[in-house]
Amino acid sequence: MYRCVFAILLACGPLLAAEKASESFDVRAFGAAGDGTTDDQPALTRAANAVAQNKGGVLHFPAGVYRCAAQKRMQNGIEFVGVSGVTILFDPGAVLLMDNLNPQTGLGERGHGILVRGPCHDITLTNVAVKWAKKPGGRSMGDAFRFEGFPDADRCISNIKMIHCSAEFSPQTGAVLMGCSDIDVEDFRVSRTYADGLHFNACRRIHVRKFTGIETGDDALSFVTYQDDNAVNVYRGGPGSFARADLGEWNSNGSSAADICAKGGGANGVRLAGAIDVKLSNVTVEGKLRGVISDCGKKEGNKHSWSWLASRGIAISNVTAIGCTSGFYVANFNQPMSGDDKWWRFDIQLSSFTARDCTSDSLLISDAAGVRVRGVTAQNQGIHIAGARDCTLTDIDLKDGNFLLHNCRGIICSDVRIVHPAGEGFGAIEVFDSRLEGIEVGDPVHPATTAAATRRR
Repeated sequence: MYRCVFAILLACGPLLAAEKASESFDVRAFGAAGDGTTDDQPALTRAANAVAQNKGGVLHFPAGVYRCAAQKRMQNGIEFVGVSGVTILFDPGAVLLMDNLNPQTGLGERGHGILVRGPCHDITLTNVAVKWAKKPGGRSMGDAFRFEGFPDADRCISNIKMIHCSAEFSPQTGAVLMGCSDIDVEDFRVSRTYADGLHFNACRRIHVRKFTGIETGDDALSFVTYQDDNAVNVYRGGPGSFARADLGEWNSNGSSAADICAKGGGANGVRLAGAIDVKLSNVTVEGKLRGVISDCGKKEGNKHSWSWLASRGIAISNVTAIGCTSGFYVANFNQPMSGDDKWWRFDIQLSSFTARDCTSDSLLISDAAGVRVRGVTAQNQGIHIAGARDCTLTDIDLKDGNFLLHNCRGIICSDVRIVHPAGEGFGAIEVFDSRLEGIEVGDPVHPATTAAATRRR
């Protein structure tokens, strides 16, 4: 009988532990008022500490506005360090209001909205809304959501879920995740941040479904992994993730993003830098510097603060860029293309791309290799391929613009239709070992097919 009882206790142990870990902690029970006026910072700290002491659980916010005022020292709104099995649950109408800007400068330097520092696992945020009480005086410290892990299986933050969350007016990013693994972001909305909307650095197995970035000061969505062996602690307050010299599993490997909308603000809609094996689909970008960009750069003197490699295994489909400076842009910032090709040879496939009313280029590939483009509809600005190698461009419809190839080698360009061209419409200057065919240039009323523009090929 004793053996049976012991066996039952052993079997029930994990269930009892799970039940304990899911215990709910209502922030109002720890003194939070949620009236938008009271400083709820001390109460939220007490509630978070209780979850930590319980070794996990649910931090519950009933409807209300929970104000975090500036403290005498830097204080994050909610902070968990090395605690697993944590759920932060906001009821509809609950808001974490960060009122902690420096009163003299208006800058953010007094803490983040929500900070999770690893190593830990199983972190879930549901309906969490973080908002700064006023617009900061400039880009400064203060992320709405910040995850500080490390790109190592034993030191990362793993199994993160962010569901129906939002960020507004943050001095830095809407959400930044560093050294994290197995991430699911669903229906995340960011508006008027000073830096990126959603930023992944040295993470793996990321899945984003439905993301909206409105007037983000920097990239709306970015998958980046930097390398700087002398700066592994670049991010203040955390270990950072700055030592990825080769494309591997911590370079956004095994990731996807779908149903992305970015509108207004600075920099790019989506940026891929030092990434491998990423699928991007159903993207609309309006009024940004670039719609989608994949770039690489090497730290050389004062040229760059760190290095990042040319992205590979990238599949991009169904992209629309409206009113951007450049709609789609692939660039190598380390001229010339020589030496180790990890610094300049990409592996990118783009299909079903539409660009309208861009102010510089609908599509630009500069000093890069390994880009394949199929199915482009562009209007009002042209396509420019300069210093490129081993690229393919097929099934292109261009209206009111021109298509220029310059200083290229190993280019396949076919099935190009240009109407209402600007100038000659199609030009190929110093293009070698390439195949250009099926290039149609002319006015639909007086159609003409021309090869004259390619005479300097």
